Amino acid sequence: MVRHDDDDLSSGHRQRNGREDLRERLLVRIHDKQQELDAFLKRARTVSDRLSRITLVSGLVSAVAAGGPGIGGAPLVDSLEELLNVGSSRHVWQVLCVVAAALAALCAVCTSHLRVTELDRDIGKAEESAIELDELLTLVEMERMGLDDAVETFQRVCTRMPVKVTA
Repeated sequence: MVRHDDDDLSSGHRQRNGREDLRERLLVRIHDKQQELDAFLKRARTVSDRLSRITLVSGLVSAVAAGGPGIGGAPLVDSLEELLNVGSSRHVWQVLCVVAAALAALCAVCTSHLRVTELDRDIGKAEESAIELDELLTLVEMERMGLDDAVETFQRVCTRMPVKVTA
């Protein structure tokens, strides 16, 4: 009989150690996923910021190139003719039109890229996932959530992350 009690104690100890191992593995997976999210957010925010700045600047310069002669009139065109060292005001107009068209096209491409890739949406989803993982990490570390619930929550958070995070 004593031996049977020892087996029960040993079995209980193995179960605790097994659950603790699972808990530690989950903590490692949460940390790994947080690092993936951080790397994705760094890349995505950089791209989004760069495209937004290019869109803003190219749109503004395009508007100035297209509208400048209309606002500044002949004195502006004459000044640009001297500055650019071109033979006639016709060349100034050509340069301004080409600049305006090229920058407007660049603005359109950047805006389209932001929309097509849904980068801002993915950044928002990744930020939301990062917050949820931080909360989960705290709950698991403080043993305020059962392991089964924690694993289920981790899986749910991971399935809602943008695909690009894990790619």
